[in-house]
Amino acid sequence: MGAGAAKAKSYVRIDSGSPVHVDDSFPSTHPFSVCPNLIPNFAKFFTYSDPVMGDLENDPRCSTDNTLMRRLNLVSTYIVIAALLASLAWSAVLSVTPQDGDVWSWLEFLALLLFVLVTALNLFCVVILTQQLYLVSRLAAAGSMGFELGVILFLNPNYTLARHFAISSFEAGLPIFVVAMSLMVYQFINPFGDKRPVAILAVILLWALSAVMFFVRFIQKRRFNALRQSMKDNVSPLLDAVRSVNERNVDM
Repeated sequence: MGAGAAKAKSYVRIDSGSPVHVDDSFPSTHPFSVCPNLIPNFAKFFTYSDPVMGDLENDPRCSTDNTLMRRLNLVSTYIVIAALLASLAWSAVLSVTPQDGDVWSWLEFLALLLFVLVTALNLFCVVILTQQLYLVSRLAAAGSMGFELGVILFLNPNYTLARHFAISSFEAGLPIFVVAMSLMVYQFINPFGDKRPVAILAVILLWALSAVMFFVRFIQKRRFNALRQSMKDNVSPLLDAVRSVNERNVDM
């Protein structure tokens, strides 16, 4: 074996306890024998940790229902719907073609831009939520302190801001998708300008649907924030009392 080759390793069999010699080194003629750690070091640029030494422990709390898993289930629902909407929007992008040869009308061009915007918003939502779902789930199943660390990561201000922005991107993308579809419906119904009243009526109905989506989202979010703030106001006195009792016990 060459001088640059990695050393062989010895392991112990669990069943018999006898040492087992395993030669996992590169031969001296192998190009990686000069730098045996080239592949692991290169892989670290594309992974979140050591791809070989994964952290995984069978903590009972990881297999039971808890609030963190319920939050992650909500995130996974958004991922599926956002991926579906992104697929629909991209299919619409590929289907948008000018009616008059190579000349684009302003309706077709605006519809194309809106479909691209919806695709970008939903892909951003899918990427952010998928990454957070993977990282938080992996950290929560990493060991005895995995649940606590997963909660800390899930409630990290940067993670929370990115997650809320991703969800808002999906929620904003759906009404924009309806508006873009209304422009395509107008072009489909009125390609030659002889059915303008019917086309305008269809556009008005779709725009009204989009406005209802925005309004319902605003009302629901406002009600949620009010109840959440009320819960904080009711719980804060109890938490303050518990903290004061704990401080007195520590002083004693």
